[in-house]
Amino acid sequence: MRLSKGALINREHIAELRQESAKKVEIVLTNGLVLGVARRRIAPVLEALKSEPMLML
Repeated sequence: MRLSKGALINREHIAELRQESAKKVEIVLTNGLVLGVARRRIAPVLEALKSEPMLML
């Protein structure tokens, strides 16, 4: 899953989703790394993660 130009991640390594506002979303990986989601990719990322049962949206 592409979060931004510089961040491509595997969905299996997502530990948490943090949505601080409509324009600020962060993904926390299982190793503790926190990555920001690019503004233009927020909607597609949230849509893709809706089917993930472990994440709170």
